[in-house]
Formats: sequence, C-alpha cells, structure tokens
Amino acid sequence: MVIAIIVARLLVPLIIPRFPFPGIIAAMFLDGVDRWVYEAAAPAALDGYQVFDKALDIYYLTIAYASTIRNWDDGPAFHLGRALWYYRLVGVMLFEYFDARWLLLIFANTFEYYFVAIEAAKVTRNPFAWSSGRLTAMALGIWMFLKLPQEWWLHIAEMDATDFLKEQVFRVPLDSAWVVALTNRPGITLALAAGVVAFALICRAAWRLVPPGSWAAAWNANAQAAHMGWPAAPVRTQPTAFFGWTFVEKVILVSLVTLIFGGILPGPRLGLLTTAVTTGAIIGISSLFSHWLSRRGVTWGSFFLELGVMGVANTGIALVTGLVLARRAEHPPMGTFLFLVGLLTLMIVLFDRFTYVERVRAWTGPVRS
Repeated sequence: MVIAIIVARLLVPLIIPRFPFPGIIAAMFLDGVDRWVYEAAAPAALDGYQVFDKALDIYYLTIAYASTIRNWDDGPAFHLGRALWYYRLVGVMLFEYFDARWLLLIFANTFEYYFVAIEAAKVTRNPFAWSSGRLTAMALGIWMFLKLPQEWWLHIAEMDATDFLKEQVFRVPLDSAWVVALTNRPGITLALAAGVVAFALICRAAWRLVPPGSWAAAWNANAQAAHMGWPAAPVRTQPTAFFGWTFVEKVILVSLVTLIFGGILPGPRLGLLTTAVTTGAIIGISSLFSHWLSRRGVTWGSFFLELGVMGVANTGIALVTGLVLARRAEHPPMGTFLFLVGLLTLMIVLFDRFTYVERVRAWTGPVRS
C-alpha cells in the first residue's frame, strides 16, 4: 500500500497538463491522505517519508506551473500565477538552506489554490477574460484567508491536524485507531458530521448564485482551449531550442527546484553557484542537442520517448559537467544524482514541449478570446 501511494504521487501529477482540475485535486488528495496510510502501514518509516513528502509537494506543483505555459493565456492570469509560483519557490529554497520556519509563512504557497481557482473556473468559462483587479483580489483573498492561517498552523504552531483532532478534540492517544477516536466522543462526531453537511449545503447554495458557464463542463485542457477559440495543440512537437528569456527562465526554474531537492534528499547540500552553473551548462548543451535533432527533422510524438532519449543524454551531460565544475566532495550519492537528473529532465521536457505548444498557438492565431 505504501509503495502504491508513492508511485501514485509520482504518476498522478503527470495528468495535470491534460486534465488540470481533476489532476491537481487528485494530487492534493494524495498529499493529504498519504500520512494516514503511512501511520497505518509503516509508522516506523513515517519520519523518513516526511522528508520525501516535501519533495513530492514541489514535484506536483512544478508540473502544475509547467502546465500553465501550455494551457493558460499569456495575459494577467498567467503572469500573476508565475509571480506567485516563483515567490513560493524562492521561499522554500531559502527555508531549506536556513531552516527558518517563518520563511514558509512569509512566502506562503498562494500559487496552489490560485491554480485550483483558475482551473476550476476554466471547466465552464474563460477566466482569462477577467480583469487584473479581479485576479489580484482573488489572489489576495486566497493569501489572507486561506494560506496565511494554514501556513501558520503547519509551520509556526507546528500542529498536525490528525494529532490535534485525536488529542484535543476526541481526547484519545495518538496511536488510537480512528474508530476508537470517533466513538470516544460521539457528540463531537455528530457535530462534525453536521458541520460537513452544512458546509456542503452552503457551497451548493453559493454555486447556484454563480452565473451560468459559457459551455458545458469540459475537463480536458484541449477541449477547454477549443471552447475559448484557441488553435489546437500540435500532436507532435519539435525538439527546438528556445533561448532568450525562455532559456533564462528554464535555468532559474530548474536550478531552484534542484536546489530544493538537493537540500531535502540524502547527500551533501548542493552549493548555489555550483548548481546554477551546472544546471545552466546541462540545459544549454541539452538545448543545442535538441536543436541538432530538430535540424534533422526529428519530431516527438511520444512524451515518454522524448523523456527517455533526453534522460540518457542529460545523464551523460550531467556526469561530464559535474566532473568539470564540481568538487568530488559535493557529488551526491548515485541514487540522489540519478533522481535529480531524472527530475531535471522531466522539467526540461515539459517546459520545452509546452513552450512549443504556446509558440505554435501564438503563430497560428490569436491566443486570447
């Protein structure tokens, strides 16, 4: 069961680019229940898993951000989401290096719920027609009323919801089963159930006040794009190298995520300069390799084929680059190294594929509707 949860947390986020709203909800659900699974199946390994849990959170949010390049209009909604994402990413990187929990409160993860809100709206309507003021007000509301209390609870008060409910609400030891906890105070259990029902009824009533959507519910990003009048996404992509700001952003994104994972995973902590230079070199050489493939007419129809080819290429590039630029003492264990290269490759492939889709749509017709 534990292995199944880990595999699910690695694979489920990959559906976010094509099915954004169901994908992000599924990823968030797995993030919420995996601790309970570990408590029941492997409590002794829970402390070790909590380290990887933080890494898996960044993993699925990185895929969510990459999907905005493919699925969002290049307008205020996208640029605000990009700013929220990098703001959080910098905060997590600083936390991993300074271990100051207040940084996670200052750099609250507003991006996650902002992404959920935009994708929830996009199921039936076009949120990219909303004004900058409306989008900013929504982000501020998420930050103030949802994320600040949540980040304070988790990272400043350091209270776990499961522990709080068992100890403070149901008055049972932490190792008690939930059946024991719920039956220990049946009045509290009934009150919580009534609260859930009342909340569902309020949400249903509020939903009825929302203006009708512009189209029938569409869960597929391609169907949503068609409803908004966007050109269809190409079936095959070219391994074209994008330089300029696109290259700079890719280096920043991959470097920050690699630094965060390097601080979480086993092995020596990766240096900021070494990581930035090594990542930049790998991405640069990888981009030239993609350009070389493109000039020979190579196209990618399969995401996994591209991931495999680029993974092999990036592993070789990383080995050579690491030997040239990094001291031996800074080399991570082979398992960590291969995982980081795999993560780096996944980010590069997603970033390049989705940038290609965005460019094709921009070339073949107006993106905004």
